[in-house]
Amino acid sequence: MSPSSRENGIKRRIVNVVSTAELDQTVDLKVLNQYSWGLYDQAIYPAGYIRDGDIQGMVEIFNTGKLVSVGAQNLRASFLNLSHAKDLLVRAGMIFDVKLRPQVQNLVASASLGHPVDLRTAKTSIPGATYDSKRFSGIIIRKTVHSPGFFIFANGKIVVVGARQLSEITRVISMVDRMTTKTRVSPVNGRRELWGQKRT
Repeated sequence: MSPSSRENGIKRRIVNVVSTAELDQTVDLKVLNQYSWGLYDQAIYPAGYIRDGDIQGMVEIFNTGKLVSVGAQNLRASFLNLSHAKDLLVRAGMIFDVKLRPQVQNLVASASLGHPVDLRTAKTSIPGATYDSKRFSGIIIRKTVHSPGFFIFANGKIVVVGARQLSEITRVISMVDRMTTKTRVSPVNGRRELWGQKRT
């Protein structure tokens, strides 16, 4: 899936991919500060940062050898971030070369249903949904073992968090579209009415 795509009329976009890989060796993070692409300040954060013009987002590195790519907008870019960071470390003589086995930890995506949603009505249609307009402007569905979490907003926007596969994002968005079909609202004579309701 590209960062932005459309399926069944629903526009969706990957906004962040978090992936990890292990170097299988410890790393002296203080050496990062000798290079323009590296940064380490233990007083701020226990990990170092690797970033240059070839990395989309950045790569965090821990002294255990764990690499974490954040900020990429597709799987390929996220995995390339990890590979490029490893190559920089190898060329700097900080690590021995290893074969990485990248794993996706979190996919964050946004989508637009293309229509407003009546949140109070939608809440009753979606299992596990919570909605308190005084505390948060959207419906919250928390992540479970079997499904990522997601948020639904009145303008029809969906934000999916905690997915590990693109198919999970597609499944969630399709489910929300199906379950909110009867809660669509449209402006009629300056007010909003549920789609399918007979106007009086």
